[in-house]
Amino acid sequence: MVDVRSQLYDRYVSTFKRENASLTPEELSHYFKWCDARYFPFLKSLEKSSSILELGCGHGRILNYLRHKGFTNAKGIDISKEQIELARKDGLDAECADVFTYLDTSTPSFSRRGSIADDARGGYDCVIAIDFIEHFTKEELFRLFELLRSAMKPGGVLLLQTVNGEGLFPGQIIYGDLTHSTILSPGSLTQLLSAVGFHDIVFSECAPVASGVAGVARSLAWKIVRAGANAIRLIESNKTQQVWTENFICVAEAQSNLVER
Repeated sequence: MVDVRSQLYDRYVSTFKRENASLTPEELSHYFKWCDARYFPFLKSLEKSSSILELGCGHGRILNYLRHKGFTNAKGIDISKEQIELARKDGLDAECADVFTYLDTSTPSFSRRGSIADDARGGYDCVIAIDFIEHFTKEELFRLFELLRSAMKPGGVLLLQTVNGEGLFPGQIIYGDLTHSTILSPGSLTQLLSAVGFHDIVFSECAPVASGVAGVARSLAWKIVRAGANAIRLIESNKTQQVWTENFICVAEAQSNLVER
């Protein structure tokens, strides 16, 4: 069987994500403002020395943002060698690694140590996975989140963004990348996270940020579109939903790991 993933990831930048090769200062500044609005509210309670791991860090936009916000202990991993090289050129702590191998062998885990459930020695304070989990099968996702739960401190923050299967135009993302395997919704992701030991799960939209004239106009227009979509769904199924954007953000808290017997 042909290893399609390997072929695609080996040249992910040069054959698909060429825009990842460089960002202008203006583009980076715009992205940081978006992160301030959409991600930072979930990260601001963390200490600047918190141990943070980004999965699928790519060329390092989030790592760059974390550095910009003063976080001093953030590391990223990605299977794409091309993207890791770009991140390292920017002076970021990034490593080319398979996520399952890395989590299983390279991170502190309470359950594998057999320590008590509320042991505070090691483990990640926060794990970030932006546009990452859609690249795995359902079976792989169960294993992935089990490993994550074991590698995180009790109370650690999991911040992720993924494709919204219930969005208005999910097909633009679902079918836009050959490496996409599983598309979730807030409901199915809650089902998955709850099954492996995460709680306090909240969701938010990747909606336009009301910044500048264009941003304010887009934000207002989105509210109108969103209301219309809910009206249509209410008529059709007598239901509404909170998240309509093509991607959504999810934040969850890791529960205490189970003690090995």
